[in-house]
Amino acid sequence: PKCASPVLSPESAKFCALCNHPLFSESNGTNKAPPLLAGIPWEQVERMGVIKALIATLRKSLLDPQVFFGELSSSRNSYMAWLYALLLGSIGALFNFLWTYFLITPLLALLPGLDEYTGQNTVSIAGLMMTPVIISFKLVFAAAYFQVLLFLTRSNRQNTWATFRILSYTQSTAILDCIPLIGSVVAPLWSLYLLAVGLHKIHGISMAKAFMVIVLPIVLVMGASLFIVLLIFGAGLAAHDIAKDFFNLIRF
Repeated sequence: PKCASPVLSPESAKFCALCNHPLFSESNGTNKAPPLLAGIPWEQVERMGVIKALIATLRKSLLDPQVFFGELSSSRNSYMAWLYALLLGSIGALFNFLWTYFLITPLLALLPGLDEYTGQNTVSIAGLMMTPVIISFKLVFAAAYFQVLLFLTRSNRQNTWATFRILSYTQSTAILDCIPLIGSVVAPLWSLYLLAVGLHKIHGISMAKAFMVIVLPIVLVMGASLFIVLLIFGAGLAAHDIAKDFFNLIRF
């Protein structure tokens, strides 16, 4: 104790009987503060504060997605995931709006033939204000869409809300839109990787199958579009040959 006297108090006592000083310091573990809770930092906003929880979630989801989505598998808080997606998506939309007005438009105006181009036509204040609604609609639609794909490939180990939470936290990449030009290119690619990790960790499928679920529909659509173009082109050539033969018959 503080008085440096021999400990004369009972073993169960917490304070010295002579000077009333604690017998055990915090370093002994008796009065140690509770450790940080494992899990998603954003779901601990009340304890950590908004800024700290936001930064911790960004760092963890972007730089250590395997651990992040592994911990997300035990979460059921879709409401907080939705709020996170709205916040990050709105930040990304705001910076896209600013870059369009103050960077892209002036640069394009310097190019010949594009001096009348105005980026303001592509991004409006009204559209910016509708960002939370648009993000919410996209999350619900994408969650249902990927859940159907997971069902068709027999990979749906969790329900639609679990997929919704994955998609919500992939909005972390929207913070990259703060970087002009480069951010808008890197963000979608990194988002696809985070989505694959999320499907892998939460639905329990391999990374290869997760990428297949994401990429296969795109490949099928591109293949179908190419087939239709080739079909139209072939039909045009066939029609040209038929018309040519017809006119040759009429001539004779």
